[in-house]
Amino acid sequence: MVFIIMAHVTPPTLLHTLRSFDVVGLVMISAMCMKPYNSYKQYIQSMIKRLRRLVFPTYVFIVSVLISVFFLCLFLHTPYVYDKSDIISSFLLIDGIGYVWIIRVLIINAFLSPFIFKLASIKPIYIYLGGLIILLISKVIYMAFPYEGSLGDFLLKYICLYTLGYFVIALYAIVIKRNNFKDIMIHTLCLIPLLLLYKYVCHTVYGEDLVVLEKHPPMLDWIVYGIIVTDTLLYLTINHSQSVQRNRTFNNIVTWFSKNSFQVYFIHAWILIIYKTFIGIRGDIFNISWWLLFVIVFSLSVFVKLIYDKALVLFHLKNNG
Repeated sequence: MVFIIMAHVTPPTLLHTLRSFDVVGLVMISAMCMKPYNSYKQYIQSMIKRLRRLVFPTYVFIVSVLISVFFLCLFLHTPYVYDKSDIISSFLLIDGIGYVWIIRVLIINAFLSPFIFKLASIKPIYIYLGGLIILLISKVIYMAFPYEGSLGDFLLKYICLYTLGYFVIALYAIVIKRNNFKDIMIHTLCLIPLLLLYKYVCHTVYGEDLVVLEKHPPMLDWIVYGIIVTDTLLYLTINHSQSVQRNRTFNNIVTWFSKNSFQVYFIHAWILIIYKTFIGIRGDIFNISWWLLFVIVFSLSVFVKLIYDKALVLFHLKNNG
């Protein structure tokens, strides 16, 4: 969550790249939490629950943003900043107001989970090679058909290439979960030369920046980098789990964020949208540096969530008292 918020306050390019493993890690952890289904009925019931848990809060967030920005524009005597296409795009979890595309990714992976679990039973080496081939083909397609705004371009970029990239991430996560976690660093060490070779080829052939990683849609360099960092963090967590558990304060903080990250994410997004809308209309009169904005947004998001939880407890106590 810390790194996701950092990405949204526009840090320097190098720092932005170094912290860009966050979404890959999020998708990997989400995939590891998925369970295989014993029946079609269980799959449908699970999907209904997941849709309620993901879509309903997201739509509440979208509506709150649209209303808040409407009153902000009214207050600043300026035309409404969102048009009909922005609103439709938001509710379709494509782009629109921003910050909602990750929900689409999680939903698609959930829908594809039976297929992911079936493929995960194949020998890991075949899965790694298959994933590599898929991502290389995705890169060739992406470079051959640049996005120009047509329906075909939209389906290619936002549906096909996104689905392929995050499908590979989820499949990899299931494979390493099923196999020995202690071998996780072997996977990582094998991926490092692959990442370096890929970046060198793309830099030579396409003239791409060596520091920038392709995230929209997810390309091999960004995915491999995210897997390397996530694998390393998982390895360190597993091998130092006892030390982490003994540190009660740290453990409590991690537990709190793991339970409340979804709400904190939407709170920070709401704050940033209001802030960016304001400076987009009136100009950057605050002139806040990225790190100060990060501290403000992060602290305010956590504070709002804590106040909300406290108010909820008091409300229940009052009603039950």
